[in-house]
Amino acid sequence: AAEAAEVGGALCRRGACLRQLGRLDEALADLRDAVDREPKIAYYKAQLARALRDAGDRRGSEQLLREAASLRPDDAEMRLEHATSLWELGKRGEADEAVAAALALAPSEPSVHLAFAQHLHRTACARHGPMRRAPMEAAVGAFADAERIASLKREAMLQRVERLSTDEHRASRTGRPLPLASQADRSHAELQAASLAEIAADAAHGGGLALADLGLSDEACDRFEAALALLPGRSESRLQLAMAMVSLGRQHSALVELEQCGRQRPGWAAPRRLKAELHRERGELGPACEEFSAAMACADGVIDDRVRRGGVKMLLGLPHAALDDFEAALALAVPSGPPTAKLHVAHAAALRAVGQRKR
Repeated sequence: AAEAAEVGGALCRRGACLRQLGRLDEALADLRDAVDREPKIAYYKAQLARALRDAGDRRGSEQLLREAASLRPDDAEMRLEHATSLWELGKRGEADEAVAAALALAPSEPSVHLAFAQHLHRTACARHGPMRRAPMEAAVGAFADAERIASLKREAMLQRVERLSTDEHRASRTGRPLPLASQADRSHAELQAASLAEIAADAAHGGGLALADLGLSDEACDRFEAALALLPGRSESRLQLAMAMVSLGRQHSALVELEQCGRQRPGWAAPRRLKAELHRERGELGPACEEFSAAMACADGVIDDRVRRGGVKMLLGLPHAALDDFEAALALAVPSGPPTAKLHVAHAAALRAVGQRKR
């Protein structure tokens, strides 16, 4: 039995590594072998479920996660993973029950509160019209709870780090090193504080998204700024902050945030695109054209950005350059649909401007 367990563990570890490398066929073979050898080990089934999900077998993945959760009924994280799988299959009621069960199992765990809030937000986003507001408000409250709990625990960890650092300083003055147990304790506390900062930042960001959805842009700005105070390099929060600022009419502040966002992630098209739109609205056509070009260089949404740049070139009185953009976009566009119809109209206008006739 001990030998079988050792072999099963080795197969599971190798299968997990192969999955991370993208070698799914080999990973699935190893993980199935591990589950066959030790069918009562929930961890093996969860690893196989993740590989099946990567391979596109969501139903098989959900069934294995259901079995894993039944083997470890007190594991909140397992319940949450099963809830995500249920949601992806459209089993919303069962997903709600699984998330609620996870929260009941770990009511003081920040990561579980965050997952609960994210589930509520996902549920709200799937609704429309008047049915959307109540679940979105519930998501705001849940994100606030997750942020509060994570922040309190983080503060406790930081206080522990400070206390142990003080102990180390005192010990160094007497020529003695800090005991190994205390060194390990401080290292653990530092890692925990960093992890809790990420959870709190995720919760603040999620709360900002929900508040923005409710039209509460001022409050949304506060939450995005809170996320950035914890993790200044989080470019997604900076972009969302800029978007909330735009909705409040704070275009200059938004441009400052977008500039910083572009420095943090130079290959990301979204902040470039929003900067271009803001410059165009402000009548700054040269910078708008440059930013659309920069967005195109990121190879994300090239067709739309080319069309937008063409429109700016028309405003600049450069119909020949605009025509080049429109014709390049037409060569890449789908054959039909409203976006293509608008593109044809823009193309025709450019043709008229250069004195040609549409053939």
